[in-house]
Order: sequence, then structure tokens, then C-alpha cells
Amino acid sequence: MADAFSQFDTKSLLWSKHILFLGDSNIRAQYKDMVWLLNSNTLIQYSKLKSRLEESYLGDKLIQGSKLHRGRNFQEVRRYIDANNKTTLDFMFISRCYNSHIEELFCSIGDGTRSAPNVIVINSCLWDINRWGPNGVPEYKDNMVRLMRLMSRNLPKDCLVIWTTALPIAPHVQGGLIIKQIEFMEPLLRFEVMEANTFARELVVSHGFDVLDNHYHTRMQMHRRAKDGIHYLPIPVRLMTNLLLTHIALSWGIELPGNIRSVLLDKAIAMDCKPSRQTPLKVPNYKILSQFNKHSPTRQNTRGLKITFETSEDKCTSRVCSYSQEGLEQLDSKRKYVYPSQKARYQQISEGCSGISQNSQSTSQREQLLNRETQTRPEHSVGPFRRNKRKRSKRKNPYYSKYNHRY
Repeated sequence: MADAFSQFDTKSLLWSKHILFLGDSNIRAQYKDMVWLLNSNTLIQYSKLKSRLEESYLGDKLIQGSKLHRGRNFQEVRRYIDANNKTTLDFMFISRCYNSHIEELFCSIGDGTRSAPNVIVINSCLWDINRWGPNGVPEYKDNMVRLMRLMSRNLPKDCLVIWTTALPIAPHVQGGLIIKQIEFMEPLLRFEVMEANTFARELVVSHGFDVLDNHYHTRMQMHRRAKDGIHYLPIPVRLMTNLLLTHIALSWGIELPGNIRSVLLDKAIAMDCKPSRQTPLKVPNYKILSQFNKHSPTRQNTRGLKITFETSEDKCTSRVCSYSQEGLEQLDSKRKYVYPSQKARYQQISEGCSGISQNSQSTSQREQLLNRETQTRPEHSVGPFRRNKRKRSKRKNPYYSKYNHRY
């Protein structure tokens, strides 16, 4: 849920702020709608959203641009400066989440040769998984990890980074994204977008950055999608602009305009919506299930092994399952699981263990239980042959005499 921002509300929120947009044509639509909202209270025209590589759009400048083509080296860099409001909006078209231009941009911010923006709105998905060959998906995952490490190393903590998920697309798409060589990928493209959004969301949050799920908020706006099946009409674009402004206002602790009242907005205001990088991570405290001693509980289905759990002092260690027999601790490769901050150990049961009473089982049963591991069988045997012991019905089959005559 988002609040409705007017021209006055947008200018007051973005006063003396610098916002950088990095992404494809859908991010460019958000950039153009933001520039339009800073100049007018009306909806942007759809023809303005479709246009690209224009020399000037409502006073902005085309800093760098190539010829209009469908290649992967397409470039478009724009800048809008509002001198009265001291607001700067930058847009850079990228066809890959990590390339030489992105590396140069963030390294210059880390070196101090370029000032860091207050907000970075970034998304890259469709071009990465479709236009970079058959290894586009694994390379997209590797590039995402490299991008998160690059931003964590060079950006200051007061810089608000917002990763926006890719928008839902139609089963059959058109436009500059799909070329003749990859037309067979159209039916599966919408599902790959959802999987890429899931991977990117988990990765971005793990590095302490914010995620704005535009895919979730626009799932009910697909009837307002353009004919090409990728881009959207002005109404859902304005919805994404209001979602972005609401997220920025809540992250900075600024009061919302209050033009829309809802329960979800009241809950969002009541929450502590600080940027993720400024919020300390809370490590969960794991309780000790049982101490490693002689009186730990024992079950019969463990084949004579005593299962205990213990927690180490280091909360970042992994859980290793092992068993101890005759004082020698060995690693069980069949039960090698990884769990956070716990260890499972197995110990051979002694005859005097209090976990099983001596009266509960006879001596022969206990010996059979302890010696079950030593019992061997031929390699070719799979198991004991068991006949079907179901009780046969005593009723006569009426079809038996019909098809099985005795001569």
C-alpha cells in the first residue's frame, strides 16, 4: 500500500536530494514519471513513456547515448536538475547488473572522486537472463553477488539502496528485448522472472539493502499493461512512483502526506522502518535441547545409539552430526547436515544406562539390538522374502467357473 504524493509533497520530500536510477526501460519509465511529477500534478502521457534518446525531456539532458538498436551495448544516460528545489535525478540504462560501467561508477564513489547519491534505485533482470547466451542465468547469479559486494564496499551507510523486482510480463512479448534467435524462450520467460526475483530478493536482503517488490504490487495491474507485454501504462507507473516515495519517506522517518488512509499504512508507520544497513542484525538465541551426559534420553529406533544435542559458544558454527563408538569419534557421511549453531552427537549405549530400564527388555532382545550392526548378509540379498499373508476371501468368484473349466 502506498500514499498518494502530489507535486508539493514530492518536492518537499526530495528537497536537496540526489536519486540515481539504474536499470532497463521500466526503470526509465519510473525516472520519467518522477520528473513529470516534479513539474506537474497530472499523469504522464504514454507517448512520453515510450520515447527514448530524446535530447531534452522536461528540462533534462541526454549526457550519453548511442543509436537506437536492439544490441546489448545500447547506452542512455540522462540527468535532470531542479535548480529551485536542488533536486538531481540521474538515469543510466544497463543491460547487465554488473559491467565495466557499473564497476567504474561505484569505484569512483568509493574513491571520493564522485559524490554518493542519497538514493539508488536499481533493477536488472530481463536482459541478463535472455540476451547473454545460454549461460545467462548462472552468470546473472554470479554478477549479482559481485554487485552486492561492490556496493557494500564502496557505498556509505547513509546511502539508501532500493532493489526493485522485475515486473510481471505477458506470455507473448514483443519489442526490442526479444529477437528472432530467442523467440522460443517467450512461454517460459514469465516464470524465469519470478525465480530471478526470488533469488535477488534473498541475496539483496542478506547484504543489508532494501527491496521494493513491484512484482507483487503490480500483479493486479496486468490489465493496464502495454501491447508489447513488457511495459505498463501511466496509471501503474504512477503507482510504482508512489510506492517508491512512500518507501523513501518511511526509511527517512518523514511524515507521509496522509492523502490515503488505510490499515496497512498505519502499520507501516508504526514499524521501525530504518534502512537495513543501519539496523543491527539480531542473532537468534538457540536453546539447549539436552546436555551431553550419561542420562540423556534414548529411543529404541536408534539401534543402540544415544542421541544428544549441545550448543557451542560460537553462534556461527555449523551443526555436525557424528557418532562415537568405543571412545573414537567418527564423522558419519550419511548424516552430514548443516544447521545453525548446534551439534548432534551419538554415543554407544552401555548396559547400565538409565535411559532403558533392565526390566523393560529381556537379555536376548538387548543383545539382539546391540549386535544388529555386526550382523551381515550376502551382497546379493535385498531382504527376507515375505509372502503375501493377506487372508483370502472365502467367497467364490462367480467368474472362476466361467473362464476356467475343468475337462
